[in-house]
Amino acid sequence: MTRYQGPFANRTDADHVLQQLPSLGGPEHADPRLIQAVESWDPDAGRGGLVLMGPTGCGKTTAAVHLVRRLLATREDATSTAVLLARDIVADAQLAERARRVRFLVVDDIGKEYDPKNVLFSVLDYRHTRLPTIVTSGLKAEDLQSHFTGAFVRRMGEFRGARVRVVSLFKQAPRPALPPDQYDLDRRYP
Repeated sequence: MTRYQGPFANRTDADHVLQQLPSLGGPEHADPRLIQAVESWDPDAGRGGLVLMGPTGCGKTTAAVHLVRRLLATREDATSTAVLLARDIVADAQLAERARRVRFLVVDDIGKEYDPKNVLFSVLDYRHTRLPTIVTSGLKAEDLQSHFTGAFVRRMGEFRGARVRVVSLFKQAPRPALPPDQYDLDRRYP
């Protein structure tokens, strides 16, 4: 077992979280704009969420895992963290309950799951006024809007009534699923 190297190295729960993370390359394997977004994200700054959107292979998951590792190195409460695929949350009631309760949640790959019981909405609805959530999606903003209800997209795009940071790497400027003042779209690929 690899011991966690950080200020909370004596805590075995940090080891458990690290073991659950996907084995991915380091931040150099993700688009630098995604890495910049996760390194500058502060869950205590009133914008408790982060949405990373981009095409397959740009490093959304890698950046999200990098964020979790950074949180583990700097925050004692980060050991209550989960990185879960959206489809797994939908398929497993125990994972859905865990997703509701952990301090930091990464919901990876939203948009590919089949969710007739709106389990994912239930998780996001519970968390959007309580706990920081990081979402990754391979869908463009307009595809999110057509794939999900407006309420679902709002739960992704706001935290405690404030907009979350949305980083989109798609070439086309997306038509926002929320009013323009609800988005903070970063630069996109030229």
